[in-house]
Amino acid sequence: MRRIVIHGLNLAYDGYIIGVCGWQTQPTLLELESLLVEKDILVKQMVDFSLKSEDEAFFSHKERRKSRGETSKQLRKGG
Repeated sequence: MRRIVIHGLNLAYDGYIIGVCGWQTQPTLLELESLLVEKDILVKQMVDFSLKSEDEAFFSHKERRKSRGETSKQLRKGG
């Protein structure tokens, strides 16, 4: 059953599955499912953090322009 599950995963899981297959004691089907769910949660947290960081950088840049008194119209004109 584990082989069926592993071969049914998309390519995004290849590196992770290769690592798990290298373990001396192979996980049960239930343990494998739990590991895959944990991996998905971790990836989602990393994506959310990345998006949040990009948003903060964008808004930080806008705030700096406001503090200098620059408007978007002035920036488009180049001055």
